[in-house]
Amino acid sequence: MQAGFSYFDKSTPEVAIRSIFDRYDTDKKGKLQDNEMQNLLQKDLGLSDEQAEIYFRLLDKNGDHNISFEEFHDWLRSGEHFEVLNDEEKFHSLLKAFSYFKQFDTDNSDKLDREQFERMMNYFGYSAINMDEAFANMDKCKTGALTFWEFMVWLKWVPVLN
Repeated sequence: MQAGFSYFDKSTPEVAIRSIFDRYDTDKKGKLQDNEMQNLLQKDLGLSDEQAEIYFRLLDKNGDHNISFEEFHDWLRSGEHFEVLNDEEKFHSLLKAFSYFKQFDTDNSDKLDREQFERMMNYFGYSAINMDEAFANMDKCKTGALTFWEFMVWLKWVPVLN
């Protein structure tokens, strides 16, 4: 996965990041929708369908099914360079985490509500914790639901999240 490495640099000028974002924001709504991100991730950066889907979920921190300029900017400035895709073991762990997340996302909202969260925590053996406190701590975006990004932050599995 060598394509796109020049995008990921802490010193990339702001105007360059804005230009890249605007190039893919074809409907000019100020957010990259799923199909617009797929153009970048799959067509231009060479990710597979599976890789692109996972990355979209990781980049969509607030779970609104769009990538804001801030989310895009943070990603390009992260210096992440698709590290998780280049490490087969890390990518396998990421796929496993995504599978668990989707297992408890029974309404296919790409978020876990408080009830789904509690079922997940019980499944992982965390039934003795204060669920309200744990949920509030994991809900970094304060939306009342947990996104895949927030789940990964909790797991501390992927460097793109830090």
